[in-house]
Amino acid sequence: MLRIQLMLSVIIINHGTPEVTPKCLDCVFASKGVALEVILINNTPENKFSHPKVKIITNPKRLGFGANHNKGMSIARGNKIVLLNSDCFVQPDTLAKCYALKYDVVGCRLTTADGTTLPSIGYFPTLRRVAQMMAFVDNLPIIRKFIDTIHVRDVSRLTNAQETDWVQGAFMVLSRRVYEKTGGFDENFHMYGEEIEWQYRIKKAGFNIWYYPET
Repeated sequence: MLRIQLMLSVIIINHGTPEVTPKCLDCVFASKGVALEVILINNTPENKFSHPKVKIITNPKRLGFGANHNKGMSIARGNKIVLLNSDCFVQPDTLAKCYALKYDVVGCRLTTADGTTLPSIGYFPTLRRVAQMMAFVDNLPIIRKFIDTIHVRDVSRLTNAQETDWVQGAFMVLSRRVYEKTGGFDENFHMYGEEIEWQYRIKKAGFNIWYYPET
């Protein structure tokens, strides 16, 4: 049985990204103010990794996004967990700030290398929202500033902390009880859409999901 500790378990998946995964790890270990456990799921067996502070699990065959993260979460010992894409590089205070927040699930502000904010939140799909997305209504000037779209495309709406339906799985911090109560990702989704489906179940279970742009 896992002995849960007051720390943040960082789960990173290497999926054919050997050139950026070491930089991702370097940024994680440059973090300040929070105890860390780092788990690397190597989904590309031909890539070799070795790090004294990282628990590395190499898959004998490639798995999907959700299955890999479920594998990491099943052995994580922290009372909070962060799912971190291997091409995402955290600032030194990002992990500590997010760990301290009381939200059940939280996403941070995602940017390009030059600091441009990227879309990273949205509303759950409905027939109406799917139709307006297919007709590109949700991307029209002015309308895009207000509409409840599956993907919030107007980044001017991402300047303030706010409760949302879902945050992007590239960076997603969650309390352990969220994972324990909802069981993680549906592994029938190989890639894309799985974080929205999981967060739909998370919301139905009574948890809150927040976007926090201060990190």
